[in-house]
Amino acid sequence: MHNYKVRYRFETVRKDYTLLHDRYSCVMFSNEGETPVLINGNAIANPGESLKFNEDPNVRIATDFNVHFVEDPNDPTLTKHCVITCSYYEPIHY
Repeated sequence: MHNYKVRYRFETVRKDYTLLHDRYSCVMFSNEGETPVLINGNAIANPGESLKFNEDPNVRIATDFNVHFVEDPNDPTLTKHCVITCSYYEPIHY
């Protein structure tokens, strides 16, 4: 079994966005806004919710993720705010 160190990358998005895969093992989408966030057209994170995709440290996610904010036509002033956290694992060699 390997020991790993992890590096995190954070992004804040406020408009529709595509997160390209770049060797991360885990990704989390935290909806901090007031409108729902749709991930890849299927998974939804309502305000205050998070979606997580967690793989083992030696696995790399090979999927791009499309982030789409579902707007309310009756209230276009609702805030859009999604925090994306990516985790990158590297084996520690002694």
